[in-house]
Amino acid sequence: MPQKVYCQEVIKNVLTEQYYHIEGTQVKLLIPSGFEAASTFKGVQSQTASISVVESSTPYARFIEKAIPSIINNNLTQMVEKSGYMINGLPAKLYKGTQKSDDGRTFNRMFLVLGTENQTIALNCYYAIATTDTEEKILKGILSVIYAPEEKKKPDLKLGYSIDLSKSTYSMVSQSGSAITYSRPKEGNITPSTFLLMRRTIQNPIQDFESYIYNLIDLINFKPQKVVYSKSVVVDGLNGIEMLVDLIGKKSGQPIQGYFITISDSDYTYSLIGHNFNEEAKEEMKKIFYTLKRN
Repeated sequence: MPQKVYCQEVIKNVLTEQYYHIEGTQVKLLIPSGFEAASTFKGVQSQTASISVVESSTPYARFIEKAIPSIINNNLTQMVEKSGYMINGLPAKLYKGTQKSDDGRTFNRMFLVLGTENQTIALNCYYAIATTDTEEKILKGILSVIYAPEEKKKPDLKLGYSIDLSKSTYSMVSQSGSAITYSRPKEGNITPSTFLLMRRTIQNPIQDFESYIYNLIDLINFKPQKVVYSKSVVVDGLNGIEMLVDLIGKKSGQPIQGYFITISDSDYTYSLIGHNFNEEAKEEMKKIFYTLKRN
């Protein structure tokens, strides 16, 4: 039976033949009944639910302090902390609530975070119907997690797109579904230049790319202050927009500059969001995005 230590539930998972290794990650799980390996993201899915793996090189304590507040409370997500755990000696927290999709639908969501001094692992769960059976099944599955550092992380090859980093100074630092964060090596105490590259499903073709960028800015909890420039682009045969925007944090009030590129076909948008950059770093981000190929 689980023990209680300082209000944290202690869980000791033992690796057995029933465990499934989420390919390309350092995570192993007991897959809930009715779930199978996902084909478009790192994780498992059923007809009405999904569990995806998010890995970050951010230390666990820093992730909890800096990233979690905006993850659990933003324009689309409302979650609260439900439980604390020690899972095979690793600290973990469970958050639970709801998430709105881009088309206005509301899903239930669980978010389990655990990690070490060097990295964070999250299990991101969405499910349409919040029955007791469904929630217990998902919770049991994610609490069976085993961190397997011996497994080599690698980018998901089923992103729906690819880019060429062969001549780049950027490298992948984390991934969530088809969204990947890339960063340059840290130099001293200077925060490294970073960008997020992602694909999002759309219901209708984008007619107003500037409005779409403003929506992205709102989703990442910033407000636009001034558009430095905005111009049309064509990448992989798709029309889009490139924008440099002066922003201010909704909560922090701190000014920052954001660099955005978005292109679109009839089903998806492909977007780059860059920050902490100088002119040279921004140009390299642009060159990388221009290598994007749909697949």
